[in-house]
Amino acid sequence: MKFPGHSRQPDSDQSFDDRAVHLQKNIYGSDKGKLRLLILQRDLAAIIRQRQGLSVFDAGCGTGLMSEWVALHRHRLFACDSSPVMIEEAKKRLSGYQHTTLYCGAIQTVEAKQRYDVVMCHAVLEWVKDQTALLSHLVRHLKPGGYLSLMFYNAWAREMAQLVYGNFDYIDKNYQVRQRVKLTPHWPASPDVVESLLARQKMHLVKRSGIRVFYDILRNRDHYQIFRDDIIRHELRVSQQHPYWQMGRYVHFLLRKEA
Repeated sequence: MKFPGHSRQPDSDQSFDDRAVHLQKNIYGSDKGKLRLLILQRDLAAIIRQRQGLSVFDAGCGTGLMSEWVALHRHRLFACDSSPVMIEEAKKRLSGYQHTTLYCGAIQTVEAKQRYDVVMCHAVLEWVKDQTALLSHLVRHLKPGGYLSLMFYNAWAREMAQLVYGNFDYIDKNYQVRQRVKLTPHWPASPDVVESLLARQKMHLVKRSGIRVFYDILRNRDHYQIFRDDIIRHELRVSQQHPYWQMGRYVHFLLRKEA
């Protein structure tokens, strides 16, 4: 496994050096994280599990959970993250795999010299102010006919949640607060806007899924423990159904670049 140096993340975007432990426990190590992985891996299974020798770019790899899944299927992996703490965790996770390269730096600093069969970018878009530029950069890394796996924080679901919680003043102020919550994404994206931006770059939607469609708005918090397996089962069931996918706290788009 190769481990190049690192560069500085752009000031307008987010790094998670000081919150890596919290993310590991409350997101990656929780049922939320389990559900995320189940849906992402289900949506990508026909590509990652059934094909051989692919080149994959994990853009914003975090601690390397999806990178490890790719490496397990013996594909060639290049993964980057702006957080040195996250990259160190990913380095440990991927230490036993061949054909993997890790880079500590912002996605935008990775030059598009190489084209990949698959580009994955999960839970990054909502932390980047210039989303159009990031999407264009990701598409440039794809080979003709290549696939983009894009998961992002859903602006529609954010509004629905705030309506359910009765946070009308927060909505009326256009979600502007004096001090942002550290793990609340700064720039949630609307699925229709994202789809339109990518369509202009000749990206064709293959499938879409909602992640945590009802998980976050369960009225009885005890149900998380009592009906744990049932919740995950039904989340998986409705994740690709209309109109439920639109209410997923996160949305996953799998798109193919025009050949």
